[in-house]
Amino acid sequence: MKNKLNSIWKKLEENPKKTYKYSLIILVISFLFFGVEVFLLPPKEATITNIPTLLGKSDQYINEQNIKQKERVQKISTIMKELDDLKEKEVLLKNDSIRIEYLLIQYQKLKNEKENSKD
Repeated sequence: MKNKLNSIWKKLEENPKKTYKYSLIILVISFLFFGVEVFLLPPKEATITNIPTLLGKSDQYINEQNIKQKERVQKISTIMKELDDLKEKEVLLKNDSIRIEYLLIQYQKLKNEKENSKD
């Protein structure tokens, strides 16, 4: 490895005009790429005109989340009513009681999320 570097260094010292020419070519090409990047490709920033569309999308997302949350609450409510009917018929099993407990926890979480989002 060291021998290779020494041989390359010797070639560079033997041909200073070529070394100078290639280094200037590399320097000019790098400046050209830099100029193209700065002047022809402007940076992407959030402008004032983009902000209302972003806010509109966030409102749409919030509305979709509220609809999904309402659907989950309705689904849990219907399942709980079905389980209540089974309770009245006295046909509940141990698995049903675990399910009821899980559904109550989910229902409470959804209600807490709804209350927190209103604040």
